[in-house]
Amino acid sequence: MSANYTLDDSLELEDPVSKTKGAITGNLYLPNSNKHEIGIVLGGGILGSRWGIHDIADRIVSELEQPLITLDPPPHFKNKQDFRFGNYATSMRIAVQYLRNEYGVERFVGGGHSGGAIASLFANMGYSKRVEDIVINYMANGMPYSQKELEEALAEFNDLPKFDGLVIAALPRDVRGTIPGYAFNPLALKILHGFFLLQNRGGKTPYLGKDSERPYQWKQISVQDLEETNQYVAILQRNPVEYLNFLQKVKEEASENLAGLAQEHIDALTNACKLFIVPGKDINNFGPKVLVNSLLFINYVPRAEIEFLKTAFDAFIGENDAYLEFPRAAHFLNSSGKFEADSLFGLQAPEVQDKVIRFIKHNFLGSQ
Repeated sequence: MSANYTLDDSLELEDPVSKTKGAITGNLYLPNSNKHEIGIVLGGGILGSRWGIHDIADRIVSELEQPLITLDPPPHFKNKQDFRFGNYATSMRIAVQYLRNEYGVERFVGGGHSGGAIASLFANMGYSKRVEDIVINYMANGMPYSQKELEEALAEFNDLPKFDGLVIAALPRDVRGTIPGYAFNPLALKILHGFFLLQNRGGKTPYLGKDSERPYQWKQISVQDLEETNQYVAILQRNPVEYLNFLQKVKEEASENLAGLAQEHIDALTNACKLFIVPGKDINNFGPKVLVNSLLFINYVPRAEIEFLKTAFDAFIGENDAYLEFPRAAHFLNSSGKFEADSLFGLQAPEVQDKVIRFIKHNFLGSQ
């Protein structure tokens, strides 16, 4: 299929907190048509970049002809922000605002893979770096929050648009329940890093671009971020389920204004139409099981495991939301036993892309 869009790989947007110009980076896929009925923002996983989700972005724009942005996670590839989900969530809404201002669209679909999907859930609940600081101090350090400070933080970016639909290819529940602590051991990470680099010799990972200007991403996260394992895990462990429960608690005990803000952010997530992609070979038993499941001749996933993985979405599922169960996909590995871009992460699989396109088309492009 020949491209019917223009790809701008130099998109740079200003960080609204630090006021750093060009801190938020990504790709802009602009269709040649002028339909522009919706805007779409997708985020790459914490271990990757915008290029890890290029294939699905290409298909969506080619078939639906709607403007789309893929983002680099903080602080990877060209992104200049600190590694915080609060930054990533706000970046997604900045990208939505860009699509609204530049192309006049008023409805938006967000999501992505892994950390990008998690950031989109956070985004619809008004999460930001400032909110994140308050939540972490309250949950991790037991420090009471100031209602005035939290109210100001939750209202800070209320002028930024949120998503009407979400495509979630991640486990939004507590990562401590899906990835054992040993998986974040620095030595284990170095071994995994080496394994990725070994696989990269053939240039088959989606982290690697088509030319030398799109560098391999694991080097940066492994050396700069994961050396500070405790800090990394502490931030990664903050998840949308915890935050949703926090907002519920605030709604019940806070002042009228603050309770109203909390309810507003809860409603923004509840009312969004969502597609949850449930990979059958996910990371709940990270290590030997995932590695065995990645082998070519292993393709067996107990039904009970699928049901267990689906519980990760219980806090968010609404009456109009849908699951896509994909037993052959895994969060990191795939059933072909290779790290190839055509099947990695499930989002790269054609049948998953088909479902995502149908979801967007049915819920947001009814006239097509």
